[in-house]
Amino acid sequence: MKNLKYLALIGLLIFGAAESSAQLKIRFATNVRYIAGGYIDQRPLFNTLEAALNDVLPYATVNNPYVFWVDSDTLQIADWDSVFTESGLTMKDSIDIYYVAEGKIKWAGFGFGGTGGTGSTPIPSQTETTTHYSYPNWDKSNSALALWLRNLAQAIDSVDQHIWDLIVYTDSAYLYIDNDTLKFRTSMLSSFGARPDTTLIVYKAGTQTITGDKSLTGDIEIGTGGSLRIAAANNAIGTSRILWSNSSNLYWSHSGAAGDTGMVAMLNPTTGIFRNSNVAGYGSITQEVYDSIKYWIKAPHISLGDDGGVTPNVTAGGTYVKITPGWTEEEKYRVTQAGDSLTVSAGAGGDYYMILNFVLGNAAADDFTLQVRKNNVAVHTTRFTGQGASEYATITTQHYFDDLVPGDDISLWITNTVDADDPVMTYMNWYFQRAHE
Repeated sequence: MKNLKYLALIGLLIFGAAESSAQLKIRFATNVRYIAGGYIDQRPLFNTLEAALNDVLPYATVNNPYVFWVDSDTLQIADWDSVFTESGLTMKDSIDIYYVAEGKIKWAGFGFGGTGGTGSTPIPSQTETTTHYSYPNWDKSNSALALWLRNLAQAIDSVDQHIWDLIVYTDSAYLYIDNDTLKFRTSMLSSFGARPDTTLIVYKAGTQTITGDKSLTGDIEIGTGGSLRIAAANNAIGTSRILWSNSSNLYWSHSGAAGDTGMVAMLNPTTGIFRNSNVAGYGSITQEVYDSIKYWIKAPHISLGDDGGVTPNVTAGGTYVKITPGWTEEEKYRVTQAGDSLTVSAGAGGDYYMILNFVLGNAAADDFTLQVRKNNVAVHTTRFTGQGASEYATITTQHYFDDLVPGDDISLWITNTVDADDPVMTYMNWYFQRAHE
């Protein structure tokens, strides 16, 4: 009898356990997680969003979605508005973007959203293309897209509209836009009538024949006799210039006495011989080549003379003074002089040589040193002595300058190394010439 009592007790315990398990299955729905402050994180009840998310991560898919049921105001859920990712998203927004938007989790429950916040990043609705320019939009089925792609999906339409608004011609009687192409309404093409813009030229395919007299009143004008000219109003010399002509006019010219005339060299394509006509022929080409070579090979130079001479005021002790004759320019080309020095002109750089000679009238006791200076630095020095009363010495010196450049200054300096007697220099000649570039 006692054993029967124990058996009955064991049966009741087993029945009670089975009944409890059945009640749990009925009480909690499949794939639902309940979230509220105060739960102890035991499935299906969780205290935080993170705990509930970690519980369903291995199982939540588009084909097996879960429901997050909010059992209390979101103020009681500790991590509802907390920021935990490097992107700066709140926990709620992160679930919205990476799980709700992908169809893996759905929200439900008590006062959903609550006063704790509904998240700061709305999920834009999906579209395939933008309004005007067909930019691709985000694909909701792609779970690997980053946040900036979602933001682009929300903002790209406004960018698209802004671009559209900035277009000068959206639609008019003459112009319209087809996709990204500005087109002209062919119905507006006519031989007569108004033009949409005097600077707009519209071409049709194929050969076109223009009949009647046509004239252009802008920068280019069509002259009588079949010529194309730059209008007089747009020419610095005040007369028209011929650009092309089918008559006996030059192919290019300044017409009028105030302008120059140019010619275009023409070759016979069969014989290879210059055409001898109103355009540049053999004779004129030959002369142009000759003049060009002559200009190129003519060496920059200067020739100076001063018969009256100069007497530089020297002092004892070997102090140099600049020699400043009253030079007369006998010949010069791309070299200038300013009384006391020579200067190489622009485009005339290279190696130069010089020859200087003069007559010296001084006592036999006077010894002199003469310097040739480049930019006030001595590059050549020579010495000579007076011959005595009524005696004269003829002094000659020369120097080679290596690689002078435009702007280099060449000058002459002298000193008496014995006493303060001034050198008497007469019949002076100075020649300076470029040897080569």
